[in-house]
Amino acid sequence: MSFDLGSAQVVTKFGIDERPECCGERTPGNYQIWATNDLTKANTSDIDSGTVEEWEAEATSKGWVKILDVSRNTKSSFEQVIEENSMKYRYIRIVGISSIDGGTEANFNEFTLWGK
Repeated sequence: MSFDLGSAQVVTKFGIDERPECCGERTPGNYQIWATNDLTKANTSDIDSGTVEEWEAEATSKGWVKILDVSRNTKSSFEQVIEENSMKYRYIRIVGISSIDGGTEANFNEFTLWGK
């Protein structure tokens, strides 16, 4: 999922709320957050078309910067601080790799980005 924040912001935290009474095991367990300020030639291939490492190399070559990399999340609702991120970015991409149960489907009720 990609988002236009409207203007460049320092993104400081990310949070997900579980769907009420459903599917907590499908909350993202392994995920990344990427950012950029320029969408010129920023399109990337489908992450499922190769390895995660290949997709990361492609994203980096197209100007995306990985600002958060989480593996082994076990909480169906959480807030995650994005450490030492002082750069401002306009475009944010949340990349789901697998859910808590190891599957490739994800469910959540709401997610929130904090910034300044």
